[in-house]
Amino acid sequence: MFLENYIEAINSAETAEDAFNTFKSITTKYGYEKVVYTLITDHPSLGMQKQAGLVSSYPEHWIKYYREKEFLPRDPVVHGILNYRVPFYWDHLKNDENINEPDLKILDMGAEAGLKGGIGIPLFGLGGEVTGLGLASDTNTIEKNYETLSQLYLLANVFHQKYRDLLSRKVHYNITNKEKSVLAWAAESKTDDEIGILMNISVNTVRYHWKNIFRKMEAYGRYVAISKAITMGIIEPRYVAMPYQKR
Repeated sequence: MFLENYIEAINSAETAEDAFNTFKSITTKYGYEKVVYTLITDHPSLGMQKQAGLVSSYPEHWIKYYREKEFLPRDPVVHGILNYRVPFYWDHLKNDENINEPDLKILDMGAEAGLKGGIGIPLFGLGGEVTGLGLASDTNTIEKNYETLSQLYLLANVFHQKYRDLLSRKVHYNITNKEKSVLAWAAESKTDDEIGILMNISVNTVRYHWKNIFRKMEAYGRYVAISKAITMGIIEPRYVAMPYQKR
């Protein structure tokens, strides 16, 4: 029954942040106090690029150092996620002959930051999207139990689907109808002047909508915003072109 309760708790979350905090509180009951959710590949379905620690309860100084040193492509845990395709204990990575000795030191550095032992969980999506969950413990004395591993794998998949759903919903719900129109016309290579005429608004108002679109979608340019909008199903243009590209 406790598994059913855990699943219900995750699925009851109303925001992505709530879903993560609920999942983290559940993993703590298993002895894994720290969680990191990483986009190992680009995620067009979310309009996001690959990034370490999209959401994380790992020590902030470690996440910052990890990003600065660009450990993501070298991380043994990432190697395990991409190659094993099933959940695994970090200890098993030390016996993997395909991992270079210098890269194994990343695990040692993580241990010094408080990530003593852990589990890697691969999560796969459509179009080759790969996400990885890292569950870490403050101690390296946790008993390895494969029934526990299978339960955490189930819960990780429930969290993954709920978290993705809430992220997607956030984008859809925040874009107004007028902002959608600006995006749709821009996707058809219309300039701001042309969009203003088509929507019967001033150019300044068009640019005001762009400002809001960039902020909401965390996009740093029109083409990025258009690409995200199409990927998320916010707009379905009849013709897609680079901004200002002539037909």
